[in-house]
Amino acid sequence: MEVEPDTLTPVSSGHELAIARALVDERRSFIRPLRFDAGRDVVLPDFVLRDTEDARGTPMEVFGRADEAYAARRAEKARYYDEVYGQEHWWSWDAVASPDRWPAFAPALARVGGEEDV
Repeated sequence: MEVEPDTLTPVSSGHELAIARALVDERRSFIRPLRFDAGRDVVLPDFVLRDTEDARGTPMEVFGRADEAYAARRAEKARYYDEVYGQEHWWSWDAVASPDRWPAFAPALARVGGEEDV
């Protein structure tokens, strides 16, 4: 299993590793939900930013494939996030269309009292 070396956060691809490293470099607070026994129909984001204004966190998706089956799953995830969080309140990166550049992350809330968590 590949992991981000500073936090040992597991990742499923080189694209996810790039995002995990960028989040660590920017000193962002995030989690990596893990599937364990959840069914395939459950929508789990690749990462969740925990330092944004949404108390639920900001889901993050790294879309790294372009095949037909994956496109259907991607559309399903987008519908879910749009309905639950709203179109502007979740983050995604199409790593196939733009492999070297991802969108800016959702802004972080100002830290209070020098809290530093990753």
